[in-house]
Amino acid sequence: MDLEQINTKIAALRPGETLRIEGFNEEMYHKSHGFGSTSLKKYIANPAKFKYGKPFEQKDCFDLGKTVHCLVLTPELFDGEFVTQPEEIKSRNSNAWKKYKEENSDKTILKAENMDDAKNMAKAVMASHSKFFTGGTPEVSYWKRHEIYTNIVLKARVDYDFPDLAIDLKTAASAEPEHFTKKAVDLGYHIQDILYRYVTGKREFAFVVTETEQPYCTIGPCTFDQMAQRLAQLTVEKGLADLSESIDMDYWPGYQVGSIAMGLAPWNIKKLTALEEGEC
Repeated sequence: MDLEQINTKIAALRPGETLRIEGFNEEMYHKSHGFGSTSLKKYIANPAKFKYGKPFEQKDCFDLGKTVHCLVLTPELFDGEFVTQPEEIKSRNSNAWKKYKEENSDKTILKAENMDDAKNMAKAVMASHSKFFTGGTPEVSYWKRHEIYTNIVLKARVDYDFPDLAIDLKTAASAEPEHFTKKAVDLGYHIQDILYRYVTGKREFAFVVTETEQPYCTIGPCTFDQMAQRLAQLTVEKGLADLSESIDMDYWPGYQVGSIAMGLAPWNIKKLTALEEGEC
């Protein structure tokens, strides 16, 4: 099924109706109609940047996570989609690199040390959390037309799909629980949680996390508590209402205009106090 056929199916969705497709190409998923969690988070942060800002670009730093996902979720596809940069190619500015890249234009190329990291990360995940990646379906794509804001189709791509549970595999510099909890909210993962559960209709959504450096520590399942989910729910509800209006009115505001009072951060207040008291 090509992109045009998928978009035709998406356009035909009735309010509240869901489209589910297994094994759909990731690149075509991202090109398909609909707003994913990343798009919605970007809109909520700044509608003008969402509409008129620079399009998202795939960077080499994302290749590690992409490789780990393939090794864990669809290992049978790995050899056809990923290759290791030959040792004799020392620089990615060389003609040899350009030639090798052209010859492997349909594959993701990793440096040897990054490939080793990816394989070890995948082994760590499967050694400690294999039950979350066994017995279900990998990489399932969903689209759903909103019941109220019918000019919005939301979409989600589940890493590993169970009947009533969606698993998302994350790579992180630190999987230390307290650190990851804070980082997860900062990155809007709680919004992803709400959106994925809405689009898929599943009761539960959880993260499994692996660190990117030795010894490749893993944690999971990680789920948001009721307070975090409530914050996400209200944020998403307002975001969708605003997005629907932006689409109808073709109005994409930037930062709020008005007078801004700029104060001091806590550490600068502390410095000010010390100066006033003659301590420095």
